[in-house]
Amino acid sequence: MTTPAIRAIRKNFKDAHISLLLRPSIAPLFKYNPDVDEVIIYENSGLIDKFRFSKSLRSKHFDLAILLQNAFDAALIAYLSRIPERIGYNTDLRGLLLTKAIR
Repeated sequence: MTTPAIRAIRKNFKDAHISLLLRPSIAPLFKYNPDVDEVIIYENSGLIDKFRFSKSLRSKHFDLAILLQNAFDAALIAYLSRIPERIGYNTDLRGLLLTKAIR
């Protein structure tokens, strides 16, 4: 499901820099995907590490985060990274962290 979504994003935003935030076990699946410009590895860790990781993402100045999974962590990291537009599913209180919640 993720690969077709990434392909559609690339088709509609040809000049976009597409980065994926992935756990180490999933990252190899996307390493050679032609529609992905960058794979960023995220290791699930404690709250302080989430703050540190989010701060490092801030320096990349992302415009948009499209959260394809239902993980609260993904929404929290996008929020803490100060990504101005955050789109994702409105489950498990994630809607509070998103700018556009999908039901």
